[in-house]
Amino acid sequence: MPKRSNTFQRLIAAVHADIGDVWDVKESVYLTNSITGKPREVDIVAKYTIGPYPLILSIECRDHRRPADVRWIEEMAKKHEHLPTSKLVLWSRSGFYKDAITTAKALKIEVMQGDAANANWAELARALVRSRLKYVAPQFKAFVDVKTDDGRAVRYEPCEGLAFGDQSASSDILIGPWLLEKYEMPEIRTVVLDHAQDGKGSFYIECKFQHPVHIWDGNRRIGLLLRIGIGLQTTTETSPLEVRSVLHRDTVHTVATANISIGEMDFIIKEKPGLPPSIRTKVIKKKNTG
Repeated sequence: MPKRSNTFQRLIAAVHADIGDVWDVKESVYLTNSITGKPREVDIVAKYTIGPYPLILSIECRDHRRPADVRWIEEMAKKHEHLPTSKLVLWSRSGFYKDAITTAKALKIEVMQGDAANANWAELARALVRSRLKYVAPQFKAFVDVKTDDGRAVRYEPCEGLAFGDQSASSDILIGPWLLEKYEMPEIRTVVLDHAQDGKGSFYIECKFQHPVHIWDGNRRIGLLLRIGIGLQTTTETSPLEVRSVLHRDTVHTVATANISIGEMDFIIKEKPGLPPSIRTKVIKKKNTG
């Protein structure tokens, strides 16, 4: 059976992942109904074992614009009636109607709502709303042009296995690792991000040295380096961010999701008053259905 998830569910999973290392928190877990023997998918399950006694915290999420009503409370209570759930927790993005909260308390169900709208210090969470992600996937291809001793200009492509040196000896600096450092330069990435348009694009970078450099293939000197060229092919796409935030224990937790060709990219953010935000990313790759 396929597992399902969404931005709000992953946000609540991130919130519960902070409850401590002793808890094993997982999304989209199947628990077995003790009457029918059939599995039921639960949005988030946190497990903790005390001696021989397992505790199972089952968390269900509702990502709707309207508050949760009594019907949803009763549906979740019925769903977990014969599951091995020790405690049921319900999260609703838009909160709960008053009679739904009353019903949940009577059924010993915990209801959670963490409105982050009034957390004025959560600047990053607010800035991401109605923002877009620009995703650029680069592919590099390099070559070297060399002037041989007989005056010919020869191009070597690929060139990553060649080495720099002077006229008399090769150095230990291979072109491959040197190129990788250049690919990671912030200046190059900034230029690419600033100028890459949606779809396919091409860039060209030329590297020259102020002093004579010779190119070596093992123990054989090839000739004088004329230039190193780096061809850069880009695939660029932009995607609106789906942003969900909750305030829980004086921390605003945010997950912002962009749907791109490789899958879903999540930005998982924690903001506390007076501290810089904590940011990490996660890519949920699309499954190959072919």
